[in-house]
Parts: sequence; C-alpha cells; structure tokens
Amino acid sequence: MLTAKNFETRVFWAALISLGSVGGDAAAGALVDTAAEIGIAETTPAYHMTAADYDGDGWPDILVNRRWTLPFRLYRNVGGSFVEDTRIDFGIRDRLDCQWGDPNVDGRLDLYCGRGASHGTATKANQLWIQQPDGSFQDQAAAWNVTDPHGRSRSVVWLNFNGDGFPDLFVGNHFPRQDGIPSPNRLFVNQAGSRFSELVIPGFTEEIGGAPAFAVDMDADGLDDLLVCGASTLYAFRNTGGTGFVDMTTALGLRYYARSAIAADVDQDGQLDLVVTIPREVRIYPGQGPWSFGEPQRFAGQNLFDTVTADVDGDGDLDIYVSSTNPSGSANPADLLLRNGGSGVFTPEVVASSSQGSGGRVAVIDHDLDGRAGILLVNSRGVGDGGPLQFFQDSPPVQPSTNLIPNGDFETGRLTPWVSWRGALQIVRDETRGGSWVGTVRVRGGGGQVIAANANTRYTLRVSGRVDLSHWAAAGYQFQDASGKPIAAGRNLAPFGTSYAEQTVSFETPPNTTSILVQIWNMAGGSVYVDDFSLTAP
Repeated sequence: MLTAKNFETRVFWAALISLGSVGGDAAAGALVDTAAEIGIAETTPAYHMTAADYDGDGWPDILVNRRWTLPFRLYRNVGGSFVEDTRIDFGIRDRLDCQWGDPNVDGRLDLYCGRGASHGTATKANQLWIQQPDGSFQDQAAAWNVTDPHGRSRSVVWLNFNGDGFPDLFVGNHFPRQDGIPSPNRLFVNQAGSRFSELVIPGFTEEIGGAPAFAVDMDADGLDDLLVCGASTLYAFRNTGGTGFVDMTTALGLRYYARSAIAADVDQDGQLDLVVTIPREVRIYPGQGPWSFGEPQRFAGQNLFDTVTADVDGDGDLDIYVSSTNPSGSANPADLLLRNGGSGVFTPEVVASSSQGSGGRVAVIDHDLDGRAGILLVNSRGVGDGGPLQFFQDSPPVQPSTNLIPNGDFETGRLTPWVSWRGALQIVRDETRGGSWVGTVRVRGGGGQVIAANANTRYTLRVSGRVDLSHWAAAGYQFQDASGKPIAAGRNLAPFGTSYAEQTVSFETPPNTTSILVQIWNMAGGSVYVDDFSLTAP
C-alpha cells in the first residue's frame, strides 16, 4: 500500500487532448517544432531516438533508429545544429532499442542494440558496437557475451548493479517465441570492463516483458533499482546490495498495466517522485522517502505512450512530456506537456505534435547548451510509412527590453554621449558601487542626453542614485517636440537618499513627442551620484 500523506489528490482533465494537431501561431510559453531549423526534419518509420555526445566534443548528438529496412541516421551536433555523420556504417538490422554506454570505461561511448527475432521464429545476435580510438565502431557482442540469440529484445538499460564502476546491462525481452524457446529478460553483469556474465534472478530474469525499463537509485544506496513495464503489469524492483532484486510492486500498490514509469524529484523536496503513465492517465506519486509515496496527482490524456522529465523552460524545475500514440491508423492524438510551476504544481498544455503516424518514443536533449531541454519525438513505432521526426523547444523567453540610453551605466569610462551643463556632470569611480564608474554632480547644476522616442508610447525610466549629504537631487525626464522645445508633463523622479536605491517611473509620451530628455539635477549643499540609467519600451 502507498503510505498516507496529507495530500489532496487533484485531477486535471486536459482540454483538447483528443485533437491531433494544433494550428496557428504558438502562444508564449508553448512548445514549438524546430526540427527543420536544426537539420533533422524528415518523415520516416522509426523505432526511437537517443541523444548522447558520441564523439566527445561536448555537444550532444542524435541517433535515429529507422526500423529494420533503413539504416540509422547518426546526426553530429555542430554548434547547436545537426549534420548527418555518414562515416559510420552500422548496417541494417531489426534493432528495436539502442542505448549509449561505456562498458570498457575508456571514456568513449559505445552502443548496445537489442534486436528482434522475426516474431520469435529465428535466432539473432544483439549488437555491442565498441568505439575505437579512431572513432570507428566494431560489433563485439559475441566477445562480450551479450548476443542473447533467442531474446525478442524491446528495451536496453545501462545500470549500476553492483557498484564496481563498470556499467551493467539489462535487456527487456518480449515473449513468447513461436517456437517455444524462452525469451526472458536478461541481466548482464560487467566483468571488469572485459566481458559480461549473465546473472539469473528468480522473479526478475523471467518472461514478464520489459518495454520500456528505467534505472534509478530509488533509495540512495549507490546502486540502481529498476522500474520495468511488463507485458501485463508494472514492476518496481529494489536492488538488494548488488546481489539481486526484490519485487516491491504489490507493497507499493502499483500492480497495474503501465506504458511508462520513471522517477525524478519533480517537486524539489529532495525525495524522488514516481511518474507512471497508463493509456489514459499520468499519475505523479510524491516521494516521502525511500520506497514510500503519497497519493498521486492525475492528469488525463488519450492513448498516452512514453514519458520523460525535462526542464523545457530553463526555470530550474522538471517538466513532464508525454507522447500519445494511435496504432489503429486513425489521426494521431496530440501530446501532453505538464509544465511545472515549481514544487510539483503542474499545468497541462496540449502540444502541437503531428497527427500523422503513430507517436512513439521520446528523448531529451539540450542541443544548444542554453539550459532549456528540447524534446525529440518519433511519430512512428516502426510500422507503416512512419511519421515526421519532431523536435520541440519552448518558445523563446521574452527578452528584456533594449535599453535606449547609450552608456547608461557609464562603464565606458567616458561621459559621451551625456552632455554636462556648464561642466556640472562628471564621471568618477565610486567604491560604494564596487569601483564601477558612476555619474556625479557636485555643484548646483546637472546634465543629460536626448533620446529619440515615439509619440503615444509607454516607456519606463530607471536609475539608481544617492546623495552624500541630505539635500535635494533627482533624475527626471522631459518630452520634446520636433523642434526640440519642451512639452508639458515632464517630471522628476523622487529625490535620492543617502544610500543607493533604484527609482522607477513609467509614462506615456504625448502625441507630438519626438524625443525625451533624460536628466540629472543637483541642488547646492552636497553631491549626487547616479548609475544604471535605462529607458525601455515594451
């Protein structure tokens, strides 16, 4: 049973989930398909994509597994866009999942691919492509003892099973085979980076299915546990000290069919949360400690399939992306984004995913290293003519308005283009501002500069300032017409105090305004210091 938590279950029914494709311009904060812009757009049958920096240049690359009749697309990242790497030939095989890992711990990524077995009528060999020092790849699955000739492979997971520093391998297999030969899941334990040995664990390496599977250290003991989506039910396997696994599913109340199960700290409380996707619902179980979860939030959808967590908007918390699928051949349903507003409070958004094909696997990549993750999506599950590859990014954040005042912070070390009236306005270094340049007026008088402006437009003026003695000094503005004459309704900001403080005022220009005079004025009796002038328009 799930342990209780004083947590009200909230059910959100996402409107328009049944729509296949959303037209029109994307709203602010919506995900936008930029596959064409980054160079990966095509319509193709494909089982999945995976992202990793296979060439070690610091930029994540993309591998597209285009079914058994087409070769891989291996896209190399060149500064945030992609070009196909045609130097590497992996051949054409029925590979249903491939994942990058480093089993020999040489710092070069290798690729393990699980293959089908002609619906369980043939023997085959999975592939382990070991990267060579020159960047080429050699299939060494037989030498590493990971061919699994009778397994109907569906998922591949690299994991830390025993904590020895050498990545181990889980292969989730479909079953049964038509010839009656067993097709159980497999656990291959790495033998010091030279080969693998198979470990048989009752209740774990059996014919239960495993597509997909997810490795996570659920109890923070340094060893990976596994969430496995079996043929008929979800399994939650706890690692028992690197010697085996114990099934926690019934104790957690999770024994039901699931298409995806992942774990991440989505509410930022330091505990791993559980995200489970079933065909018509996403369930987010809040973590309450190792292997302990509260009642779930629930979000509805249509024919939901694969799930990932990713910070799509760069705000520091994890959002949840869920693909939808439709193997029946009718219009593909729209995907779902659960945007995290902080602390695990989610807002559902319909994603303009393609109505063509049949939505499938999802991968995450920050292709341009800007801190905002993008979503890779195949709209095909390896059947039919396929669908378009899509790459969803959050629409660009609203950029701060451009400061219309040149040298508003005086950091050029010169006064230009400020105009000093009778030499009153000067620049000095002010230790109070950390040694930066500031403008100062130490006598009665001031200075300013004229900024071109539009009529009937709203502007915001900001400036930081202080006085050394308590007396009157302030910044201000004045509207001017085409002849340079002042127009009524200009004003000063509130007088400055003896500590730096920002003064702000917003205003709308009169109909005949062509420019704004931004100014600083000091009365006798002390000095004024000003910095960080800005004038912005929406």
